[in-house]
Amino acid sequence: MSKSKLLGLMLLLITLGLMANIISNNHEKKRLAQAVQEQQQRDKEQQQREEEQRIHQQRLQELQEQNRQREALVSREEEQMRLRQEMLAESDKMQDKALRSAKLSQGLQMGTMLKMTVAEYYQIHGRAPTSNREAGLEQPEAYAAGTLAAAEVRRDGVIALVYTADSGVKGGEVYLRPSEQAFGLAWACESPDYRDIDQLISSCVYAQERY
Repeated sequence: MSKSKLLGLMLLLITLGLMANIISNNHEKKRLAQAVQEQQQRDKEQQQREEEQRIHQQRLQELQEQNRQREALVSREEEQMRLRQEMLAESDKMQDKALRSAKLSQGLQMGTMLKMTVAEYYQIHGRAPTSNREAGLEQPEAYAAGTLAAAEVRRDGVIALVYTADSGVKGGEVYLRPSEQAFGLAWACESPDYRDIDQLISSCVYAQERY
């Protein structure tokens, strides 16, 4: 083989080698470029997932906050309802107490009239009467009015005011009890039947003794 042919063959081999390297480099570049693109795609997808997760977490927090606010609102409404119910119950109790007080006071007004008669009898006789008849009064039932069923003078001059069931206690009694003082008679108001009478009539007290 001549030198020129050998030289041409060598150049051809060198050229083929260079072309092979170029082709290999191009493949490597394409592979790297594709790998970069794939990584970028994965990164993008990861970012999208993270963003979606962030949005989901944010939405979850918003829902939790809304639930908390709703629960707080419901709690406030329940508290307000409870307070309104307590106020209504207290108002009902006050109205009931005022009504019962008025009903008992009607009888006490009648009792005040009888106290004058008993006091007059005491001034004349030096002792208290023990009955309506002795005091010059009508029969106990004659003084019935409203919730007062009867007004009766009993032992020791005690005036017993007997009430109807509309007073809260059927046959409930309130006593106007006299006691001797230097200037005449002093009066105490007691009841064995109305335990809260001191809240209904400030001048009266609960006492278990009956006359």
